[in-house]
Amino acid sequence: MTKDRIASLDGVRGIAITLVVLQHARLTLPPVPLLRDLLWPVADGHLGVSVFFVLSGYLITRIMRTEHERTGTVSLRSFYFRRAFRILPAYFAFLSIMFLARHFGGLSISDKEFLGAASFTRNYVPPDLKPWWLAHCWSLSVEEQFYLAWPLAISFIGLRRGAWLAVALVLSGPLVRVASYLLLPQWRGVKGLDTSFDVLMTGCALALLEGLPRFESLLGKILQRWVLLLAPLALISCRLINDKAPFGTQFTFLFGITIENVAIMLLIAWIIRKPA
Repeated sequence: MTKDRIASLDGVRGIAITLVVLQHARLTLPPVPLLRDLLWPVADGHLGVSVFFVLSGYLITRIMRTEHERTGTVSLRSFYFRRAFRILPAYFAFLSIMFLARHFGGLSISDKEFLGAASFTRNYVPPDLKPWWLAHCWSLSVEEQFYLAWPLAISFIGLRRGAWLAVALVLSGPLVRVASYLLLPQWRGVKGLDTSFDVLMTGCALALLEGLPRFESLLGKILQRWVLLLAPLALISCRLINDKAPFGTQFTFLFGITIENVAIMLLIAWIIRKPA
């Protein structure tokens, strides 16, 4: 374990950014069916965000694991200080510009939306109150909620129990999504941490389990060359089922998101081990 930057993951970030930008472009293009059809295979913003979430879980947990192995603890003060200076200046500069654009440019953005974005609770604003201007802040809100909760958990329960917790959360994610969908119909479409945590936890589990002999032995058997074929095939298949099949929503909630998470995790593990 080192703190050195993993350069090959910058390529993963580039792919994830491209997927999100292409989806946004597809949604804002003129209503020309050919243009939208051409972009459909690669305009998958959901997958792009999922890649970012798995990466975030992995990298943040890797940093904490490195510190814990070196010092025996995780400094919450240092962690939150680093996160604040990495995110808050640029983010609040963006919100300030949007506030001025609303005041002088007539953008339709409510005070409630600004408060949700500024407090990193934008992902819990009901769907019918989500015009475009600040809607994309939902993903950063999920990340910030994760940054607040996960280091606290690791600092209290340690790395070993943290690994078990991460695996348990990955496995329980589908059940939580189904329960939320059935019991809270008014919140369907809200992208809360409670229905997204297993995406982040997949990366956390990888960071806490890698290096352990039994896990590395299992990973070594899985990470053959065919993972580069089967993992993308799994991602494409999940999207096709979600978009085209009559049971797409049920499949995605129960199996699809977990399959995507594991496929992304395996690709990240392969790329880390073969950075070229």
